[in-house]
This record gives sequence, C-alpha cells and structure tokens, in this order.
Amino acid sequence: MKKRKVRILASLLLMMLFVGTVFNYGSTTAAATSNIAVKVTHPAMNTIKLSWEKVSGAAGYNIYHSKTQNGTYELVSSIVDTSVIFDNLDTDTYYYFKVVSYSLKNGSRVEGVSSGIIKERSNSIGIDVSKWQSDINWAKVKQDGIDFAIVRVAYGASSAAEDKYQQNLKGANANGIPVGVYIYSKATTVDMAKKEAQYVLSIIKGYNITYPVCYDIEDDDIQGKLSNKTNTSMVKAFFDVIEKAGYTGMLYTGDKFSEAHLNMNELTMYDWWIPHYATSSYYYPYKGNYHFKDGTEKVLCQYYKHYHRMWQYSERGKVNGINGYVDMNYELDLKEETTGMVYVDLKKDQQSYVAGDRDTIKTIATKFGITAEELVKQNPTYNVSSQVMKGQSVIINTLALTAPTVTIEMGSSTSIKLSFGAVSLAEGYEIYHSTSEKGTYKKIATTKELHYTHTKVSSSVTNYYKVVAYRTLNGVYETATSPIVSHKLTVNKVTGLKAVSTNYNSVKVTWSKVNGATGYKVYSSTAKNGTYKLIKTTTATNYTNTKLAYNKTVYYKVTAYVKGTDKDIESALSGYASAKPIQESATDVKAATVTNNSIKLTWTKASGATSYHVYRATSKNGSYTKIATVTANTYTNTKLTKNKTYYYKVRAIKTVSKVDYAAADTAVLAVTALTPVKLTAPKITEITGYNDRVYVRWSAVKDAQGYEVYRSDSKTGTYKKVISKAANYINNTGLQKNKTYYYKVRAYYVLNGKTTYSSYSSILSAKTVTASSTTPSVPASNIPTITEITGYNDRVYMEWSTVKGVTGYEVFRSTSKTGTYTRVVSKTAAYINNTGLEKNKTYYYKVRTYTKVNNKTTYSAFSSILSVKTTTATVTTTATTTAPQAPKITKITGASGSVSMTWSTVKDVTGYEVFRSTSQNGTYKRVVTKSATSLKNTGLDKNKSYYYKVRSYKTVNGKTTYSTYSPIKSIKTTK
Repeated sequence: MKKRKVRILASLLLMMLFVGTVFNYGSTTAAATSNIAVKVTHPAMNTIKLSWEKVSGAAGYNIYHSKTQNGTYELVSSIVDTSVIFDNLDTDTYYYFKVVSYSLKNGSRVEGVSSGIIKERSNSIGIDVSKWQSDINWAKVKQDGIDFAIVRVAYGASSAAEDKYQQNLKGANANGIPVGVYIYSKATTVDMAKKEAQYVLSIIKGYNITYPVCYDIEDDDIQGKLSNKTNTSMVKAFFDVIEKAGYTGMLYTGDKFSEAHLNMNELTMYDWWIPHYATSSYYYPYKGNYHFKDGTEKVLCQYYKHYHRMWQYSERGKVNGINGYVDMNYELDLKEETTGMVYVDLKKDQQSYVAGDRDTIKTIATKFGITAEELVKQNPTYNVSSQVMKGQSVIINTLALTAPTVTIEMGSSTSIKLSFGAVSLAEGYEIYHSTSEKGTYKKIATTKELHYTHTKVSSSVTNYYKVVAYRTLNGVYETATSPIVSHKLTVNKVTGLKAVSTNYNSVKVTWSKVNGATGYKVYSSTAKNGTYKLIKTTTATNYTNTKLAYNKTVYYKVTAYVKGTDKDIESALSGYASAKPIQESATDVKAATVTNNSIKLTWTKASGATSYHVYRATSKNGSYTKIATVTANTYTNTKLTKNKTYYYKVRAIKTVSKVDYAAADTAVLAVTALTPVKLTAPKITEITGYNDRVYVRWSAVKDAQGYEVYRSDSKTGTYKKVISKAANYINNTGLQKNKTYYYKVRAYYVLNGKTTYSSYSSILSAKTVTASSTTPSVPASNIPTITEITGYNDRVYMEWSTVKGVTGYEVFRSTSKTGTYTRVVSKTAAYINNTGLEKNKTYYYKVRTYTKVNNKTTYSAFSSILSVKTTTATVTTTATTTAPQAPKITKITGASGSVSMTWSTVKDVTGYEVFRSTSQNGTYKRVVTKSATSLKNTGLDKNKSYYYKVRSYKTVNGKTTYSTYSPIKSIKTTK
C-alpha cells in the first residue's frame, strides 16, 4: 500500500496536544524500569512493527530510536495506541528502540515503565541447512544474527536419516536458535506421505522444535507424474499426522510446481514457504518499494497468489560459522494488522496514519487533536465529511503555531504554578506577569518546560499571566499568545469537621489536615446561622471546648491560614459541626445471673459518672420506675415473680455541686425470671459413610433450640465445629474417600442472651468408601447453577455447574416464566444445545440433579430460572452457506513452555481454527488452522496464563463459512 508521510516532529506534537501532555525535546535516557513486554513482528519486507499490552494508568507512550545500542535515543513518536510501524527501513540493518509509558500529572507528562532496549533487524532472517553445509559452528551463526534455522532431517521415509541432522538440531538448540525441520518428499501415495510424517516424528523426538515441520514436495520426476488430487491429498495426510502430534506444518514448494501439480485452494490453511531467488532479472513476491544494501530500490510485485510465511530469497548466502554458501530466508508476519495505525519513516522524518475500519476525516482529526479543516488542508483530495477507505494513508501535519492552553494553581503560600499544553512546532515559551488585567505585562521567564512556578508572589493582590509560544522558522520569529489567566493566593477550606461531646460540659472538635497550612482558627456560635466568634488559634487539628452549658447545642466552624508575603492568608470558613455537652452513657447492660426470683444486672462504666439510676418496667414501652441508685456498675433485683419478663435500662449520672447531670439511657434489656433448665446430651442414632460424605442422625433433646456438630480425624484428636443447626441430622459432604472420621454432638438453647449447652454425645465414627456410585439415601440438596445461556437462530446453548456425586441432570423449558415446564432432556453432561426452536422467541429454562441408588431416584431442587431469546437471522440451509456448529474445548493442560488441548468433533466441517490471547478480553490471534481436533502449542512463555477459543469452518464450492467460537478456556504454563 502507498503511504504518504509528513514531518514526524509536527505530528507527534499534535498527538501530545490530543492527550494534553508534554515532553522535553532532544535526547532522553527513558525510564529505568523495564516492565513493558514488546512484541516485534515484520508485516512486510523492511518493516518493523512494535506492539505491547496497555499499561495500567498510562495516558500514552513515547517511542525512542537510536542508531546504535548505546547511543543517544531520540523521541521519534508519541502515541496513545499500543502499536506503531516503522517502514522504508534498510534491508538486513539493525535498529534500536525503547517504548516508555507516560501518565499525566498537573498537565505535565510523567514517564513510567519502559521496555528497555529493543534490538531488531529490519527483516527476520533465517537459514535452511542440510548435510551439504558439513560441520556448522552454531555459536558463530548465533553471533552473526541469524533469527531461525530450518534443518533437513530426511530424504523420503525409505532413506536413511539426513547426515548431520542430529548435530545441527543439537547445535541450534544449545545456542538458543529457534529451529524447524523439513523432509524432501519422495512419496507417491497417501500412505507413503503418512509414513514420511511418522518417520520425521520418530527422528525429531527429544529436540526442541519451535518452528514448523516442513513438507518439501517439488520433484517433477516423482510427484510431477501424479494427479493434482493425489499430491494435494498427500500434503493433507502429512500435515494431519504432524499436527496431531502438536507441531505446526508448513509447505515448501515453488510457484510453477504448485500451479501445475497442487490444488492450492485446498491448502490455504497451511503456511507456505516459497523459493524465489532475488536477482536483477526477477520480480519479487511482495508488493512495495524495498531498499537493498547496494543502494538500489526495486519495485516488487505480488508474484504469488497465496499467503506465504517464509521466502527463500537466496541460495548463495554467506554466514559466519558455515563454510561455503547457505540458503537464506525471510520470515514475514503478513497476517498482522497494519491498518488503523501510525507509520514512521525514519529516513524522511515523516509520519502518517493508515486508516482502519470506518475512519473518517473527522475521526482521524479528533484522534490527533486537530480540526477536520486543518487535516483537509494537508490532504486536499478529501473534504471534512469524507470517509477514508481502509488502508489509505493520511498526512498528519500542523499549519501554524497555536496559542498555549494554560492552567494555574497555588504552588505554596508564596508561589503560583502555571502549567500549559505543548504547542506544535514551538521551540519554547515566554511567561509574562502583571498585577492588573489591563496593566503592563513584564516577561519573568523563558522556558522549554511546560510548567513554571512564580515565587515570592504578593498575597494582597490578584496576579495575571499570559504564556507566549515562540519559534524561528526560515529566519522569521513567530509567536502565539495564550488567553490571560489570573489567580490570588488562597488556602484550601478545612474539611472533615466533626464535633462530639466528651463530658457534661465539654465538646471536642476535629478536622482534616490542610496541606501547607501554618495553623487553624476555631469559631463557635450558639445558633447554626448565628455570628461565629474566634475562640482558638492552634497548629493542631483538634480542639476541646470546655466550661460549656450542659445539654445545650454549640456550633463550630474552622479556617486554615498560612503566612503570606504581605499578610496571613486565611481560607473561607468550613462547613459547620455541632454537639451537645452531655454525660457519657453507660452501655452493654447484661443479665449476669438469673433465678426464679432475682436478676443480677451488670453494665459498662461511663467515664466521669458518679452514680447510676436503674429503671424497670413490665413491658418494653410501658412506664419505667426508678428502682435503685448505685455507685457500682452492678445491681441485683430481688423478690421477682417466676416466669415473668422484666425490662431494664440504666442512666449514668454526673453530680457536680449537688446538681445531677444525666446521660442518655442505655438500650432496654428484657429478662425473664427463670432458672435455666439442664439439657440432656443427644445420642447419635445413625452414622454412615458414603463416597465423599458422612450422614449422621441423633436423638432430639427436650428444650433444645439447636445442635452443634464437631468432627475430628482421630478419636482423641482436635474436634472442629462442622455446623450449628436446628435439625437433628447432617449430610457432611466434601470429605476424602476411604477415610475414617469421628463425630460428637451437643445441644444448646439461649435464654436472656445467654447460651446453655448440654454435655457432648458419645463419640462415633464412620469411614467413607471408594465406590463412585454410592450416594446417601437422604433428600438431594445439590442444586446446579446455570452459568451460560445463549440464543442463536433456532437453538439455545446452555451450560450449568457440575455437581459431584450425582447420576445426571434434567433440563426443563417453558415459554413463560410461570408457565408449564416440559422436560427437554435427561443427561449426564453439564450442557445442552437445544435445537429446533422458533426464531425471535423467548424461552425459560431450569435444571435439577438426580441420583439413583438401588433403583431409587432422588431429585434436587430446581436451579434459578434463566431466560434467553433466539435470534431472527435467516440461515440458508444449502450446503454452501450453512454455518457449522461451534466446537467445545474438552481438555486443556499446561506444561513448561507449551499447552496441549483437545476439542469436540463437529460433523461435516473442513477444519478448525485455534485462537490465543494473553488476557480473557484481549486481542485473540490465530495459532493454527487444521483438520485434527487436538493441538500442542509450543514455544510459549513459562509460568504464564494463556486464553484459547476454537471455531470450525466449512469450505464448499470455494466459499468458507465459520461457526461461532467455543467458550474461552484458560491455562497456565508451568515453570
């Protein structure tokens, strides 16, 4: 695609205006912390694409470039996206980058985590070797910058393994060079192709193969005499065996052979490795203008019709560690997304934006912080309402200096801080100050920073400022002036004001700290809207106001102040807080002892109280009579009536100079005059062990309100409470199989807030069994939960939680929530694909479990009811357009650096596509397309979580239709 570019400095400054950030021009060392993991790909020749996950809290990213690893890194792009493409690079040249996140703080850009140095060649270069390279020094190959290697391991299944293949694989593995293998095929039948695949698997076992297993089919004297159908079937058969073993397959063949002897439309799911040597008389197999070391620029064409992952571009390469010539290869990531992204041309210092889906001039202008009219001036083929086709490039530039946007705030009690957004193309900024809006403005500073703090500012007047952006362009000095902004030194208001009574004649006032405050002034009033008088100046954030009138409300407000240049600066009054001085109350009244005719009361002492008044009534809301005055926090009420309930409350009293100051009453306590009964111990009458549970039943105890069950692993061991319940049985689940457990039970009842316990029952034990089908003959209580329900055209897919130990599940459906439910199916699996439904209709579902033991079936209660609506999309029933069903991932396991998975077979499909992401809601990229229903995904990071989904596809008459994706499954690789 053709890309138009602009000066990179202009466009990156525009993007900074969009995110409201700033940066220092010139070189930088970037951030020291290396936490950004950058993925490097090559979506075209002489192109480097950097991609990374979004950094939490980041507003954008600065991209730095250097010509050498330890050289000066200069800022070449500043973006809010998480990918950038560098193109028009020199072939086989190394480039050095850093990606640094930044956040916004007070209008300035603060750099955060960094990727560290990214060293990458303009193209990913590899070699393919055979016995003809003889002995290879793989350490030198690694040092010469080779990114990958493909090793020939066999020449047909009937021949001996390739000489040197073991030596080559060991050498590549030992030096950390990613390696794949290939076999030169001599097959003439599908069975021979399968044997070739099996032969390859047998000889590469034990080696770390992270690149594809390649099938070299190109022999005119062998496969050239076969039909296209036979050759195509042999390729499929070979890759079917390879991919079932967990490897990725790749086809090696040329353009003439592929067109004459293969049906390539049936092989598009496999990667392709093409031989096409780069000489002056050849066209090249990729579009674009590419530069070579000899300084020439060649226009390349789309020579091949199908996607290819590798290009064998030379058979006369020279690599350190290899005597003689060696085949050279480029690897490209042509499936990488390249639209909706920023492109950078380092040679021309130019930058452009390649449009993505539904981009318009307006959306692009908004993205880069300029107006649509400004963007049209740079791209006159468009107007402000234009839609930009996907893949088209748009110039991003600025037309003139714009006025800075200035924000202002108090820096300290004697300073004011100005912050301003970056101005495109500005070289620096001049700061002007005045003490009147229309007075004379004096320049007080010149800076290249995007902030300035004015110190020793007068606290008596309002201060006015304007900021001037400037540059010199072609010998002309240009400026752009901001609007005038003003500020008077102030102090923040006090917040968090609270007032509480601390005694019968005092109130404590507290408030939150104000940063920078010298101290605080406390004001009080006897009325909320009355006159507030200053009563205290303090440096603390609290004040206790004493000698107040008892039980009379006092209102408070507080200000903060600082020492200014001319005078103290005091904040506005805070909001008010109020409190009444009152004696602290007694709390927590309890019945310590209860008999048939007496009740002993206790309560918590009240600070400062000199005595307590005890009140009693015969009903909660009845008339309370004072029955005692005591100085201790206890009182025994005697001569009571048995079985009668009495109501008590206590009032704390502070006596000063013979005047009583009463606190608020405690909460009411209800107590029944009754001697507690003695509970008998329960007796365990039944105890039975099952598969993973124990059923225990015990005798009911008179007057008991409930029971506590305790369990231990040994008779004399520590017993832990399992449950407290009212019923006299327990079905104790979640236990280990084939293990003995010990139980004891006690009864309890609660009277007047006090719990009385019986003694424990005798200890009995039971052993769980190992048979998986045994289930206790008690009512089933294992209710499933519907976890997923999705409506499609004429079907509903539903999953529910798996319940251990049950025989199966019954699914019921209705067309209304309270209508009649009909059983849809009885099954053992925890999901259903309910087909044959009406389109655009709502259905209601519920599920229950059932358990069969000795020909007796017990059922759980139903799950909660969930509903879903089928869709209205019309699905053509012809074989060419019907979308296949979605597969379901049935097993997924993680190993060190790899993941293995299988999925359900879908009938009548061509194959499956597997997608992977590093986060559940992140971007999913296709891992492989294959016909088998299993995959071993190698070459992964250790100890890292990956997320997978699968879809099936069907190709009929050249047209491919896809199923919906399977539910997402995640797994973590091991260390």
